[in-house]
Amino acid sequence: MYSKKVMEHFLNPRNMGKIDDPDGVGVAGNPVCGDTMTIYIKVKNNRIVDIKFQTFGCAAAIATSSMITELAKGKTIEEAEKITRDNVAFSSAHIIPEYDKCGRLHGHTYAIHAKIYGEVEENGIIVDFRFVKDVLKRIADELDHKILIPAKSHMVRIDGRNVKLSNGKKDYVFPIEDCAILPLKSSSAENLANYVMDKLIENLKDCENIVEIEVGVDEGFGQGARVRKKLK
Repeated sequence: MYSKKVMEHFLNPRNMGKIDDPDGVGVAGNPVCGDTMTIYIKVKNNRIVDIKFQTFGCAAAIATSSMITELAKGKTIEEAEKITRDNVAFSSAHIIPEYDKCGRLHGHTYAIHAKIYGEVEENGIIVDFRFVKDVLKRIADELDHKILIPAKSHMVRIDGRNVKLSNGKKDYVFPIEDCAILPLKSSSAENLANYVMDKLIENLKDCENIVEIEVGVDEGFGQGARVRKKLK
């Protein structure tokens, strides 16, 4: 059984196609089932500015190709090489009314990163990576395919059934079930990183050996924000 995210990428794949004059081409395949994926990239100043894929395979192969290209777009070659199946990502839409370019409804495929600093315990670890990833994935799932609403913004009104956001020039009305209501003044990457940080700390409150946490939220195309918080 496929997850909702996999099915969405299968039914609406991103970046499908071919680049006629690519700067790089990669081919990968599964010798067991015969699936084959070809990825084409355009690179400028060591950054992936465009990426396309062609896949001959099942739903999982198409969805995986779509997701990996979304994660890689905008990253440097070195950053793209570090993408693994454990990357935590979500796709959402938002508006930042205070900025003209971001003041209209638009979306991102976000990626969440975390670094944990602390004292190594007798079992040889600071904290179980799997637990941290599970927490981050739960946070991402709550935001995935939602409109991010900063509930503390003076431009937002919630009437129980709908969310209204007015920027002085436009009025947006969204069904509340399509929204992620966040205790923020804006849904910038910086504020989202702080939101993820607070949720992560809440889940790690029993880990007394942790002294500092860093959380990053990337919007793609090399854009993102990092926050750090000392716990001791």
